[in-house]
Amino acid sequence: MKQKTYLFFGIEVGIAHIVRSLAVAEELFERGHKVFFALPKRKQSVVKNTKVKLIDIIGYMKKDSIDVIRIFNEKKLIQKVIPEEIELIEKIKPYAGPTSSVIP
Repeated sequence: MKQKTYLFFGIEVGIAHIVRSLAVAEELFERGHKVFFALPKRKQSVVKNTKVKLIDIIGYMKKDSIDVIRIFNEKKLIQKVIPEEIELIEKIKPYAGPTSSVIP
């Protein structure tokens, strides 16, 4: 099996979203792949015991809130965050093909 590179952007709003994504990331790491998990510093304590490489990124939120949808209407924040994410994708060059033989 050829080693691939994966990049995860954990949805920072809920611990459940982060933990589920991290479980997949850790499985890929255990299978010998390079795995990066991008998450704001304020949420990294949730996953501090992982072997997956954590990357600090700008968060969409300063604190957790049920009103997360409102965040995506803040154009200045989006204009700040998206270029950083694109730059990270271009730097890491993650694998973007199918991950399973059951995918047609």
